Amino acid sequence: MKKLVTLFLIAVSSPVILQAQSAGGGNCSNLFISEYVEGTGNNKAIEIYNPTNSAIDLSNYQLARYTNGGTTASSVVLSGTVQPHDVMVFVIDKRDPNGTGLEEPIDQALENVGDVFLTPIYSFPTSAMYYNGNDAVALLTSGNAIIDVLGRIGEDPGIGWEDQDNVVWTTNKTLARKSTIELGDNNGFDAFMPEVEWDSLPEGTYSGLGFHQSSCYTAPCTTPSNVSFTGLNTAYAVADNPVTLDGSPSGGTFYGPGMNGNQFDPGAAGLGQHSIVYAYTNGNGCSGAYALCTTVDLSVGGSRTEISSTEGVDVYPIPSAGDFTLKIKDVNGIVSYSVYDNSAKEVMHNSFVANGSATHSISLSEMAAGSYILMLNTPSGNYTEKLIVK
Repeated sequence: MKKLVTLFLIAVSSPVILQAQSAGGGNCSNLFISEYVEGTGNNKAIEIYNPTNSAIDLSNYQLARYTNGGTTASSVVLSGTVQPHDVMVFVIDKRDPNGTGLEEPIDQALENVGDVFLTPIYSFPTSAMYYNGNDAVALLTSGNAIIDVLGRIGEDPGIGWEDQDNVVWTTNKTLARKSTIELGDNNGFDAFMPEVEWDSLPEGTYSGLGFHQSSCYTAPCTTPSNVSFTGLNTAYAVADNPVTLDGSPSGGTFYGPGMNGNQFDPGAAGLGQHSIVYAYTNGNGCSGAYALCTTVDLSVGGSRTEISSTEGVDVYPIPSAGDFTLKIKDVNGIVSYSVYDNSAKEVMHNSFVANGSATHSISLSEMAAGSYILMLNTPSGNYTEKLIVK
């Protein structure tokens, strides 16, 4: 919300309006009422929204009240300026903390969001802000043309105007204009159906005052500059476990090989260098992205060495028709291994218990001819070897 300076007001009496007058122009072309507060006691406020791309001089407008079905308005001419796609919040001027009875002070939360405080003293025809739920409230030009109206001029609805389900909307409620509304209701004498253009909020709701979301305004797109993520190393072994990445700001989306939600799986990504991207779109629909690269390698990750250069571990024959023998000695505990094809897809995983020395058969006889990678994990160390099936 852009807080505005206190404005000077001129009180006038509006004549009887015999017929509705056109506001002129198309959608998003003139001011309209964007929020209405009718609460207990003196809690009354009207928010006016400027849907245009230009500042609007308020000296050409007035707020008006039509009491209990009357057609003669009590109004105040406004002054000051509403900036493009901004609002001004008008609140009845009852701010004396010691006020009682008819001078009961407004809620502090309502006072905090007010821009202009009107008509502290009740005096017809300047009592525009002393409306109740059965009084029509209108925004007029200085020439008394209707720009927007809430309620129906000339009708006394009793307690207040109702929706089609006979629920009273305009008494002890806050009404917020739907974001799809782009022009005020310039016919003050037609039936008022509040649910068509308004959203109903509980009495005492002030959190929406000071700004208005409207389809008349599309925020300029500035690429978010603070998009980033953490948790990705520069290199992984293809057999490494998936890792969880943390994007900032939260709520974005990760893209790239091996990504599943916010987890990067080296095995699913496959061998090679990969670019992982985190994309984030802010509330204005503006997007930013951040990318990091990582490499997946068969020999990266821990102290993995080639079996052929290691004492105490052997695998043979290489090449073979598909049946290999793994022989180890001086190893006690669980031994596990995985076999990967050239696309880094795991085609076999197994484990066994070694008690000093062990011999284990690895059968790839049902696999296609070609080269495979054996990755072996033992209590004594981690190893790798190329297996060739002929």
